[in-house]
Amino acid sequence: MRFAKLVFRLLAIALVLGAWGCGEQAIRQERSDQPEGSPYRGREVKNIEIIQENGGRAVWSPDGERIAFDRQNPDGYFDLYIMTPSGTILSSLTSGNQAINQRHNGNPTWHPSGKYIIFQSEEENHYGVANKWPGNPGIGVFNNLWATDEWGTRFWRLTDIPIKQKSDDGLPAMGVLNPHFSPDGSRLMWTERYKEGGKWGVWRVKIADFRESDDGPRLENEKVLFQPGAGMGRYVTALDFSPDGNTVLLAGNLDGQDEFGMDQYLFDSRTGELTNLQNSPEVWEEDASWSPDGETIVYMTNLGSPLNFSDPHWYWQPHTREYWAMKNNGSAKRRLTYFNEPGYPEYLGKPVIVAASSFHPEGKKLVGLIGVDQGTKERADFELKIALIELW
Repeated sequence: MRFAKLVFRLLAIALVLGAWGCGEQAIRQERSDQPEGSPYRGREVKNIEIIQENGGRAVWSPDGERIAFDRQNPDGYFDLYIMTPSGTILSSLTSGNQAINQRHNGNPTWHPSGKYIIFQSEEENHYGVANKWPGNPGIGVFNNLWATDEWGTRFWRLTDIPIKQKSDDGLPAMGVLNPHFSPDGSRLMWTERYKEGGKWGVWRVKIADFRESDDGPRLENEKVLFQPGAGMGRYVTALDFSPDGNTVLLAGNLDGQDEFGMDQYLFDSRTGELTNLQNSPEVWEEDASWSPDGETIVYMTNLGSPLNFSDPHWYWQPHTREYWAMKNNGSAKRRLTYFNEPGYPEYLGKPVIVAASSFHPEGKKLVGLIGVDQGTKERADFELKIALIELW
């Protein structure tokens, strides 16, 4: 009986992997009419280029002419910048700017009007302030959301979470992460760490109305959009709105799996229906973006590079990730990038992970965050870069 169950499981895995492989093969056949000399011939990807050797989370401006991003400076803190699609830096919005906190600033999102950039800013004073890791824009502890104009001349605080100051003050280490605007710019969504627990704390997704006045932008009617309930895991994060604004793309361990095995989910804000797009509790799928036409979701996965779920030092584990794509209902999964495969033009010779990505408004380009492992076999040390990925 045990042998029969094992055979059944192996067959199931083979069918899943085979389905992914068939999807990828179909794309290759469909794209076989691309130029003979193209190193990306047969793929959805037309070209991949590193446009920032030192850069973090990046997002296109609404007109597609500029990119807001963060990068780590020599002082160890991230700051917010604007660059051209070729990687030329046009301005720094926060570095040395005394109008804003001078710790971590990053993880931007652009208002659809182009007038404002919303980002995370670490508070100057908090418990454990000497440790730079928790306030990193990719983690968000002790961060609040701020708005700035596209030149960094004015700043407005949007959230005001309680900030833990002492070990015994009774407050959890709260934080915010991953701001995203609805397509019409009327609502702002983000993720909030609101209490301790799990591997990374307990998180929920919040939303508020975005308002403008003579005094600048502000948030109104702040509320919880999604909070994991009984039987669910502790972690959830907001990834993107659907182009019609009715559905939200989430990631988390919402079926009770380990955080390392999180999946991506569709949450219908009208009905409350939650749909798992992966159902792969042994694989980490998180950062993702929705194509402007609503048909495609590009996401990251560590498929084929498993993590040790029992290792508390998750951020040191050597592993790899690649970008994959799927239809908006989770079907037709196929691999987009091969940063970790010798013989492919984007292969970098060292282990690579990928993370957040952002679609160009026309849907034919992505900017993506990649990390190149400069560490050892025992301990990873990812150097962040920004890649421009062009699609056919």
